[in-house]
Amino acid sequence: MIHEIVEPKEEPGGLRLNGKGKKMRKPRTIYSSLQLQQLNRRFQRTQYLALPERAELAASLGLTQTQ
Repeated sequence: MIHEIVEPKEEPGGLRLNGKGKKMRKPRTIYSSLQLQQLNRRFQRTQYLALPERAELAASLGLTQTQ
């Protein structure tokens, strides 16, 4: 029996498919304790950020805006 090794394929929009055509989840983001502390502190003050505020916070913590 021959087994074929199939690498995950990148689809447009960042979705990945495994060898069986099923969507694979993105790996979970691991935040440092400092990042979590800062994010929680900011969330206590304001739950929803405007885009410029989100960009500024992400940049200050070394994260992307979606993280």
